[in-house]
Amino acid sequence: MADKHPLVTSDASKRRLEAVLPLGTLFLAGGLIFSLVGWVDVALFYYPQRFGQPEWEFATVAQTLDAMPLPTLGLLFLCLAARAGAWRLGVRRIIAALAILLMIALAVLMIIFVLDIPVAMRALDQAQQAAQAQGQAVNPAMRSGVKRVVAKSVVYAVAYMVTYATLAIAMWRRPKEG
Repeated sequence: MADKHPLVTSDASKRRLEAVLPLGTLFLAGGLIFSLVGWVDVALFYYPQRFGQPEWEFATVAQTLDAMPLPTLGLLFLCLAARAGAWRLGVRRIIAALAILLMIALAVLMIIFVLDIPVAMRALDQAQQAAQAQGQAVNPAMRSGVKRVVAKSVVYAVAYMVTYATLAIAMWRRPKEG
């Protein structure tokens, strides 16, 4: 018989846990709620769409990466629900495919983001030149702020892609017996 709750080790602990609520059900509920709320938040960044406008693309990709913890946590909880509830391999592979699609989507967003970095830097240069022409000073924190957004976005994107790849591998594999 397959172990229903691999995260709980003793039989007494399993019985107490199952008396309250099955672990898989808790993870499933949390995963669905976090995923729904997180993805709605991310989706709203893309309405109305203005692809082709570098300023909008740059800001939207950065916002998307900032908002990714909640939907990523939701996906992790769905993975835990699949493991704890001993879901069928087909369902687990669907979750793995979803993680791979998210990883690919992030890679595409990062390509768009990287292509918009020179545009953002040129806009800063133009703002500085316009301010100097009017005899005003430009806030030096603007350039460092853009650099910080770029660095943070790249680190986040790599971290999320590694996380999604790891979740995909974990969900694709068959559970170990015994």
